[in-house]
Amino acid sequence: AGHVSPSLGCTDARIFAIISLSIFAAVATLSFFAYIRPLKFLMRSPMIQQMLMVCMHRYTSDRPPPYLYISDGGLLEPLGLLPLLRRRRAHIVVSDAAEDPDLSMRCLRNALAICREEGLCSFYDPRDP
Repeated sequence: AGHVSPSLGCTDARIFAIISLSIFAAVATLSFFAYIRPLKFLMRSPMIQQMLMVCMHRYTSDRPPPYLYISDGGLLEPLGLLPLLRRRRAHIVVSDAAEDPDLSMRCLRNALAICREEGLCSFYDPRDP
């Protein structure tokens, strides 16, 4: 009497999957335009931030994003200073939290040596210019 077609469940699941993927694709695409004020809320999502980082998309705007994700520079230069110098940023803040029991500032000295080798910038001591 109450026969249900087995393909009906698959059809519903297929429609749900298509709608879900369409919404995800729309949000992902719109996230590249988060500099537009009504879409700025997209920059609050860690998932969107990760996707934009994978795509190597740089958020640029007159105003900063609601959140800043900070990371180190990796194995070669753990301060993250070199990429910022290569981008010719006007202002750079560096925090050196590397293990340095002798207070030799080894990571900073290594970064300065790499900068000199690549000709990224010059450094001087204000006491001895």
